[in-house]
Amino acid sequence: MDKDKNVIIKAYKFVISYEIMYLSTSILGGIITGARPFVTIYYSRKIINSLILGNERELVLKFVLLTIGLNLVLSILKSILDNRNDFYKDKLYRKLEMAKNQKIIDLDYEFIEKEDTQNTVQNIKMLEQNGNHSFRSLMNATYEFTQGLIIIILSILLSKGVFMAEASIAGISGRTINIIFMLFLIIINTISFIALARSNTKLSEYVVGYSNDAFRLYAAYEFLSVDYKSGKDIRVYGKKLPQKHNKEMSKGLSEMYKVVGKIFGIGYAIPSLISNITIGAIYLYVGWKAIIGAITIGEIVQYTAAIAVLFEGVNHIITAISSTVANKVYFNELFGFLELDGGKYMGSIPMEKRLDNKYGIEFKNVSFKYPGTENYVLKNINLKLNIGERLAIVGMNGSGKTTFIKLLIRLYDPTEGQILLNGIDIKNYDYDEYLRIFSVVFQDFKLFSFGLGQNVGATVEYDRDRVLRCLNEVGFDKRIDTLEKGLDTSLYRDFDGNGVEISGGEAQKIAMARAIYKDRPFIILDEPTAALDPISEFEIYTKFDEIVGDKTAIYISHRLSSCRFCDDI
Repeated sequence: MDKDKNVIIKAYKFVISYEIMYLSTSILGGIITGARPFVTIYYSRKIINSLILGNERELVLKFVLLTIGLNLVLSILKSILDNRNDFYKDKLYRKLEMAKNQKIIDLDYEFIEKEDTQNTVQNIKMLEQNGNHSFRSLMNATYEFTQGLIIIILSILLSKGVFMAEASIAGISGRTINIIFMLFLIIINTISFIALARSNTKLSEYVVGYSNDAFRLYAAYEFLSVDYKSGKDIRVYGKKLPQKHNKEMSKGLSEMYKVVGKIFGIGYAIPSLISNITIGAIYLYVGWKAIIGAITIGEIVQYTAAIAVLFEGVNHIITAISSTVANKVYFNELFGFLELDGGKYMGSIPMEKRLDNKYGIEFKNVSFKYPGTENYVLKNINLKLNIGERLAIVGMNGSGKTTFIKLLIRLYDPTEGQILLNGIDIKNYDYDEYLRIFSVVFQDFKLFSFGLGQNVGATVEYDRDRVLRCLNEVGFDKRIDTLEKGLDTSLYRDFDGNGVEISGGEAQKIAMARAIYKDRPFIILDEPTAALDPISEFEIYTKFDEIVGDKTAIYISHRLSSCRFCDDI
């Protein structure tokens, strides 16, 4: 229970830290919404009693105008607050998305590949889409709780007269009857709260349990269907496979929503029934006191409305608390993810800044198996990377070539053995500084749907002349001459309708230009010519010695013929 309380407190602290105005507008909105009905309730009694007593028309008109005017003012304020609340909600969610994205960027690579991490991210996404679990739901609950609290306070103030009016029956004192009546309402509304809280919690747990299967499939299919780059394969190889998965997914989702509907139905049927019983009991209670003459006609209207609204306020608080209790499932997932410890020792020794690029790397009895697996991908690797040499690592697909690079740049740490840089274990170097000595083109490299120059420079502001020089060195100069906007041309059309589609070979050249632009002591190319035609491959290889200069270059390949120019294979 303490953990549940702490996670809700943590959620409120998050809102206060990131967008306190979202909380403020939610509370103020609840206060105004809670107060609005009482303007009409209060002045209705005055209007009715004035008419019965034959008061002057001016007094009655005054009460009518006050009722209309105050309701209008509160309505305008409510509209303004709702508008601002939506604005601050959007601001909070943008900041939340940035926090989640930053966490993914900051996490060790091995955590990103873990199924547990992927499931957690998917759970968070699905709970947010469910609508009952999120910061929006928490602020709605805050709004409802505030509204309910204001309603209860004002209802008690306006209805206390009915409980003070003396009325006994069958020898039972009025005070005893009042106590019995209040206990009855408290008990049945407690039942309502328990039913609603259990329903919301059960729903949360069900959604989390189901999302790993159905929703991950849904997310994958959703991406596949809107990614225009998949369109060619879908049309060439047929639509039956994605259509079959779509049908299975739809069936799974349909089953899920049936269960959700059943949980909702049972969970909300009891509170709805109790609400009707509560209203009926209030009318009987007030009506009985009116019949025996304990209260006036105007008071009948005020007390009946006030008590009815009182338990409407109780229902708001019950709903708010039960929603908040259920929301703990979401916040446990979210904060569990945001507070994940990367786990890797980041090192503290600063990298030596060497103008001569004399960095020597040695693998000493290095073995590695991926976390959670038993089979070694690499076993007892002993290897020295001599300064300024061209090293080729050749092997069949799946032989561990890319894993070797992941270890070299510390995406993973060896299971056994050491990797040394100038005689020091690379784990001891400051991690970010260590990464800065490498330029890498991965086999599954990614280009972004931004400008060509930004892709090469890997930054918003870049040296245009240097980018052009790097593109020329990899043979992209003829292509860039055909681009109307030159380096400002957007790649792909995800964000820019005038973006250009590039071939696989062109993308490979841009990625290689990015590695050259970075200008690091080590250049690593994982299958550098996989998407290039033979002529382009020859052009790049014949002048790559000149491009690399005195840097150490490592080539990953499955073709010996591509690595003839290397010093060691």
